[in-house]
Amino acid sequence: MAEISLMLSLPGRPQELDGLARKAITLAGDEFRDHSTTVHDAIFGRGKISLEEALDIEPKSVDTLDAAGLSPLHWAVHRNDIAAVQTLLAWKASVDLLSRGEKRTALHIAARAGHTACARMLLDTGADINYRDVYQRTALCLAALSGAVELVSLLLSRGADVHAQEMDGEVAGATILQRAIEPDTHPKDDAALELIIQQLAQFGIDLDRAGKSGETPIMTAIRYNSPAAFRALVSGGAQLTKKDSKGRTVFHYAASFADIPMIRALEEADLSMVDPDAHDRTGQTAVTVLEQKGERQEDVEKGTASYSRRTMIAAARLRHSQRLSR
Repeated sequence: MAEISLMLSLPGRPQELDGLARKAITLAGDEFRDHSTTVHDAIFGRGKISLEEALDIEPKSVDTLDAAGLSPLHWAVHRNDIAAVQTLLAWKASVDLLSRGEKRTALHIAARAGHTACARMLLDTGADINYRDVYQRTALCLAALSGAVELVSLLLSRGADVHAQEMDGEVAGATILQRAIEPDTHPKDDAALELIIQQLAQFGIDLDRAGKSGETPIMTAIRYNSPAAFRALVSGGAQLTKKDSKGRTVFHYAASFADIPMIRALEEADLSMVDPDAHDRTGQTAVTVLEQKGERQEDVEKGTASYSRRTMIAAARLRHSQRLSR
């Protein structure tokens, strides 16, 4: 029980463990163990016998799901217990067995936790690299979300599909690239994020492919205030002139979300081809978006994000006008 409570506090934990393990730890000690197996107990070190001995006693338990909906292999991978993973695979544990709930394989769990060595063993044993969970997420999507550079590289080198698109998340129908940009449960390193974007681009990912809402990765970078992602996308050739399904431009996104570092990145980019006064499908411009947020020009203080958003739009309006007059 203490082991599961500790697991919940670890960074990079698989998302399906959040709900299922929380449910599991509400079970009293003996009741929880009634839902477990000797093999599970050996994985957690709860018994006095080794994993090999537990498998000798209960060989059929190698693929049994416990109260949290996870098999011994799922737990061994989550704990990054390489020796246990090797033992379970030698005992023919089903490499693509699905967890309850999110329907994830051990490879999904390895990807979410950033456990490259475990992922490599699973792939060498024949794990389905492109299996999709209940949210249509592949292992590559989860590795990108976790900011696991080495694991993303491994999955790409083994043929992971860079074009997979999911159905869950704040960005509906998000692509793998958008999921890489999205914040995780722990902060992502900017250098790692840039490397992931570069790796995905090298393997043919479309830097402009939008989610179901029409939001492009560039817009996602602005939404989540990620100058590193924005610069990496621009450097890779992503287009700045796209509009989403509601007719919103990068300026609409900047007006809604951009903080000062993100505004600085926008100012560095060539936005002269984008009309800062373009209307979306509701008739709003970037400036009216600011006003709807209560950011009236006369109330904006110098040095604030609101002030920076307005000055950026004003400067962009001048550059756009100069471009049109040439």
